[in-house]
Amino acid sequence: MRVVATADVLVVGGGTWAVAAALAARAAGAEVFLLAPRPYLGEDLCATLRLELEEGQSPQTDLARRIFAAGGATTPLCVKKVLDAALLAAGVRFLFGCFVTDVLRDADGMVCGAVAASRAGRDAVIAKVLVDATDRACAARLAGAECRPWPRGTVEFQRVVIAPDASGRPVPATRRLALTLPDGGFRSLCRAEQEARDRTYVEGQLRASESLFFVPQDPVVGQTPARLWRGTERADLGHFRPAGLSRLYVLSGCADVPRPAAAELLRPTGLTALGERVGQVAAAEALALGLPRGPHVSPRAPAGELPGEVREPPGALRPWATA
Repeated sequence: MRVVATADVLVVGGGTWAVAAALAARAAGAEVFLLAPRPYLGEDLCATLRLELEEGQSPQTDLARRIFAAGGATTPLCVKKVLDAALLAAGVRFLFGCFVTDVLRDADGMVCGAVAASRAGRDAVIAKVLVDATDRACAARLAGAECRPWPRGTVEFQRVVIAPDASGRPVPATRRLALTLPDGGFRSLCRAEQEARDRTYVEGQLRASESLFFVPQDPVVGQTPARLWRGTERADLGHFRPAGLSRLYVLSGCADVPRPAAAELLRPTGLTALGERVGQVAAAEALALGLPRGPHVSPRAPAGELPGEVREPPGALRPWATA
């Protein structure tokens, strides 16, 4: 397997908070590498079409202010350009279209990077500290992080549909749906997305969300439990560190915070301030560590398996490729 990079901090994810963490870690003196799952950055805004600040909300970081420089709304092109330019200017290396399939561990069993599948195959990035900024905490789950059970009942999903009004002007509308899911696995979320697309389709629509927005209902169990949450400004970063795992941060709605607090953090660019704090702390931790010894692919933990999970198996060419 190819090792494409070695870094102090590896950030997995391409959302605004992932970029905020990467920039902060780089500013603190760390070598940073970022793996983005989509062919662009900013999927938390662009894929969901959540391109307007919510009522009473204002940008809290310089990055957020640049994204919403034109006022209370932005565009996908603006989001992508701002995030691309910020990483390039800071000297943060990054790749698009990379999906994490495994985590790496060193000779002492500590997390020390990740393996990602892309159109180029499977590649490894070795790092002293890993920041999992994926929306479903994919890397943390693969590392064996314990997660709270998916609750029974309905979950609210949001999908934005843009359709012309009577005058032909494009008007975005947020559709809210209460859907029942047995779990938070890939298969269940695919079914939910198909149901949402069927129920929100409008004849003549111009565009609609590429992805559904929802607050994850099965957060990772953190070193600091949700009941001790003190608010964003006084947040203990133990909420963002999985219990029983070192050198790993969960930066998303899957952090161990109360679900209403997670909803607040997931407002457009709402998690960038905490992303900067996580990036700074991750950099300080990484710079105090030596290079990982004996990095290798970690055996998949039972907690990392999700129904319907799709991944690239390690090994030689697929059987039909050799026929």
